[in-house]
Parts: sequence; C-alpha cells; structure tokens
Amino acid sequence: MDAKCPASELLIQFSDGSLSGMEFAKLAEHFENCIACEMRLAELESQPDPLQSELRSVLHSFPLAADASVPDELVTIAKSMVGAESDLPFKDGSTQLSLDPGYRLASKLAKGHCKLGRFEIESELGVGSFGHVFKAFDPQLQRTVALKVQRAGIFASNEEVERFLHEARAVAQLQHPHIISVHDTVRTDEEICYIVSEFVEGMTLEDVILQSDARLEIGNSQQVSTMIGEIARALQYAHEKGVIHRDVKPSNILIDGDGRPHIMDFGLAKRDLAETMTSDGRVLGTPAYMSPEQAQGQSHLVDRRSDIFSLGVILYELLTGERPFQGNRRMLLLQVLEDEPKRPRQLNSKIPKDLETICLKSLSKSPGKRYQTALEMANDLERFEQGEPVRARRMGYAERLWRWCSRYPLATSLLVGVPIGSLVGLYYLFWLSTFFVEQTALESTRMEADMLEKINEHYSEQVVGRLDWKKIEVTHQYLHSEHSLPLPFTFMIDAGKKISEENDGMQVRIYSLYPWRQDGGPKDDFEKRAIRKLTRSAAADSGNRSYHEFGRANGEPVLRYARAQIMKDSCVKCHNENTHSPKKDWNAGELGGVLSITRTLERESETTSSGLRGAFQLVVGLAVLLIGVCLVFLGTSNRKSRLHN
Repeated sequence: MDAKCPASELLIQFSDGSLSGMEFAKLAEHFENCIACEMRLAELESQPDPLQSELRSVLHSFPLAADASVPDELVTIAKSMVGAESDLPFKDGSTQLSLDPGYRLASKLAKGHCKLGRFEIESELGVGSFGHVFKAFDPQLQRTVALKVQRAGIFASNEEVERFLHEARAVAQLQHPHIISVHDTVRTDEEICYIVSEFVEGMTLEDVILQSDARLEIGNSQQVSTMIGEIARALQYAHEKGVIHRDVKPSNILIDGDGRPHIMDFGLAKRDLAETMTSDGRVLGTPAYMSPEQAQGQSHLVDRRSDIFSLGVILYELLTGERPFQGNRRMLLLQVLEDEPKRPRQLNSKIPKDLETICLKSLSKSPGKRYQTALEMANDLERFEQGEPVRARRMGYAERLWRWCSRYPLATSLLVGVPIGSLVGLYYLFWLSTFFVEQTALESTRMEADMLEKINEHYSEQVVGRLDWKKIEVTHQYLHSEHSLPLPFTFMIDAGKKISEENDGMQVRIYSLYPWRQDGGPKDDFEKRAIRKLTRSAAADSGNRSYHEFGRANGEPVLRYARAQIMKDSCVKCHNENTHSPKKDWNAGELGGVLSITRTLERESETTSSGLRGAFQLVVGLAVLLIGVCLVFLGTSNRKSRLHN
C-alpha cells in the first residue's frame, strides 16, 4: 500500500455506499488498478459489523412478546448505532424501548387475531425498506385495505419518520387507476405511524419476473409495450402533479389479476420538483434501477427523466430477461455512471428494432438525450404497437464511437495516438530520406561539374595554351581537319556527349545564348530559366554560379543542374578573333555558356525505399503491438468487471 491508497475510513464509506458519486467513481477506478486496496476492501466487506453482531445476539435473547421491553445493554448498543446525542424514541424519558411495532404485530398475528386501531389485520403482505405491509379489513367502511406500518424503536430515525409521512403526503394527491391510492394516515398514542391505502390483489412485477409459472413471455413485445406504456402514463400523471417517484423498480409495481400494473411505494418521492429530503452526495434508490444522476448523489439534478431511466431498465429486463447493470452495490453504481448496456437484440434477436430503440433512448446517460417526459415514451410505445414509425432514432455509429471513446479515454488515446504518431513518423522518415537523396545527388553533381571544369581548365592551360598555333590549328571543327585540336569549350562539349552516351543515369551538355553549333542553344524551359538567372548573376557579379531544380522526367525523379561558364581574360581574345565565333565583343566576366547536368535519382530512391520499407514494417509492428496491449488491457478490465459481478 502506497501513499496514494485511501485510508480505512474511506474504505468503510465506499463499502456502505455513503460517498458522493464523484468520490465513489474516483475510488472505484483506484481499486481497479490497485490489488492491495482490492484485497483490503474484500477483507473489510467479509467482516461482520461488531455492533450489528452484538445487537443480533441480544435480540435473540428476548422473545418478541407484546409487552416486551428492552434492557439497558440493548439501549447502549442502540445509542452507539444512532449516536449518543440522538433523540431515541423513549417514552416519558424512561429507558424502556419498544420493539418495532411491525414485528410486534407480526408476532401477534402469528398467535391469532390482531387489530391495529379499528382495522382487523388478516395477513402480512411483506416487509419494505420503511415498514411492514399488512392486509386488513376496515369494518367501518366495509372494505379491504393495505396498512403500511412504519418501523419504530431502535430501527427508526427522525429522517425515516419524516420520509414515511412524506410518502403519504406525496401519494395522497394522486388519484390514478395505475397508482395505489392513499386513504388515510394515522399516528397512534403509542407513536405508531401507519398509512391506510388501497388494497390490490395481485403480485409484484418482481415476483412475476422471478416465478417461472408467471413469467412474462419475453417474445410478446406487444404485452411488454402495453404494460410499460401504462406505467409511463401513470408516471406522467404523477409528474404533472409535481411528484417524482425516484425508486421505480419491479418490486414497486403491483400486477393485479387482470394483468394491469399499479405503481406503489413513494417513500423516496420528490415533490414539487424542488423539494428534497437529502443533501447532495447521499445516494438514494436501488442501484440497479437508478439513473446516473442519482448514482452521483446529485439530488438537485434528479427530475422526471430519472424515473424514465428507471422505467427503461424495467423495459430492458422484460425484453431480455436480464438487467442492463449487474453486480454488487459499488459495481452497480460504477456501471450506471460509466458503462453502456448491451443492445437488447444482442441478447434476444427477436426483439423488434423499434422497441430496442425506445429502450435505449430511455437509458441514455445524459438526461437531455432521453425522453423528456414519460408521455413521450408512452406515445412512442403506442406508435410501436400500432405499427407506426417511432420518433426515437437509433444511435448512429458516430455516437456509439463517441460513447466508447468517452468510456475508455486511455484506450482511445492509444488507438488514435499510435496510428497518427506512426503516420507522422513515416511521413517524417519519407521527407528525411527524400531530403538526403536530393542533397547527396546535388553534392555528387557539384563534384562532377568541378571535375569537368578542372579537366577543361587543365586542357586549356597545359595543352592549348602551350601549342604553336601556327603549326597546330585549334578549332571547334577539329574532326574535319588534320593536325588540329578542339577549342576548350568544344572539348568540354564533346566530353559531355561521351559521358552521356556511356551513362544512362547522367546527361551532360553545354549550351549558350551564342552557340557555336546548331544544337548549342537552350532546349527546354529549365535551360531557359537557368541561363536567364545565371546571366543576371554574372552581370551583377554576385558570385552565384549555379542553379538547380528537382523534378520528374519520363516518370522518374531527376536533378537538373546548371553551372555558369564565365569568360576568362585568356579566352576573350581568342573568341573575338575567331572567324567562326558567333560574337565578336566578348568581355571578361560575361556568361559564355552553361554546363548542364541532368541526373536521374531512380537508383538512390530505390535504395532509400528499400530502407523505408524496413522502417515502415518496424513502425507498423510497434503500432500493432501497442494496440494489442491496449485491447488486452480492455479485455482484462472487462473480465475483472465480470468477476466482480
């Protein structure tokens, strides 16, 4: 365990779900990556609460008699559980603490006839989070009712008492055929609070789902759609009255003998859209059915759309036979906040696409993307039943991709960053290799031009310059005359032709604005551009004697290089006096001609491409490896999540 691991107090709060949504998600992420903390948490959750164990042992020592009272040691335990300064429901300041009246009534009922006020209790229907529910007969009005008796004694708190009465106030204003109506609320002299409500013979939707002999036919999409539509319209009625249920789940939906649903248990209801009995950070509700905003503990954000989300979970469960989110409390909260449910058709291919679309729209993480009212959902379900197009739209591939990216930011960064980084790297390698090929070719061409100039200079000084011109003629037509030698430029031109004939990769020629020969002028656009630029440079005496371009010729990359041939003092007189010279007013420093070298880069490019292929394979291999590691990480995370579930 390192310094970043949470303290034991935070582990306890995480385990009992008392942390806020943001803190809960942060710690859950830490536990996913810290084996030590995961083991600490598992050990903590496996240990029983010592106070609860002691309380349980003391309770088993005393019978649940009608006149039972609690001894001092049990009072001490109760104080330690609810706080020493809390107002325990002692009567007349004594230390005698009444047991839960619901248990007392159940104990009496087991022995025979039992009454609560004027109501004759017939049977126990169940135990809820805030009390016992009994079936009773009202002799005064001659009708069967349901009595919900609030927990009391050591099991009660001031908040629970207020919430119990809050339910009665919330439901009392609701009169709808699919909502269990409240007839009355009673608070006895013995501080027993109970609600008198309508009795509906039937079973909860949870029991319907669990019991194989009463299970809804999953394939009967019309039946499912009709039931959810009726619940949605009932919720719409409650919402219009300013009541938000906040705990819509199968156990709070009663199915009567005719198969009609009835919403009950408004213990967590929120009235007037602004009233709240809990501060932000407290998570209330059933994790498997609560909305993301409920899971975050943000009570001020919980509105009618939270009930729509919960109804969407029920629809999902009825269609697929599975809940969209499964696991223990902390894993459920994390899934509700972060995970997207599987598409229902992946679990049951017989589900109609439109019904799947309705279900997934109601399960959107963002409240703004759900149905904005329960009536909208009910109307879409009705359109489905009548074979009309639903208004909900299926999630597009772009939105699915965005949700996946939001869910796995690290994986997204790798999956996007690795290919982009690889492409940028390959582009840089390509640019770098091209740069080196061009610079190498340019440097080689400069050296070749230097060599030709040195040879020509040596020939001009050591051969032509030492001749007796009266005995040996120096002319550009030396091939047609015996005992003659070529002029230096002619020698250089013919040497370039010889090189070009014997080397396919390089072409050498000399041309001028005043050619001695018929083909001695510029032939193409490059040669024209080069001679113009070099003429200006020579006139300005800038010292820039070369010009080059990279391009393509006959589909191959080439280098076009041009170097100025400046007229020297030793050459001016010869050229001006020569009868065959095309110009008679040469001056030293003028551009006499241009040495042009065209060099193909195919061989160098092929060599570089071969090296790039190796680099490309290496980069692609690394990219595939990183993506593979990323996918393995995701798979491991998913398997770990399933193991937790």
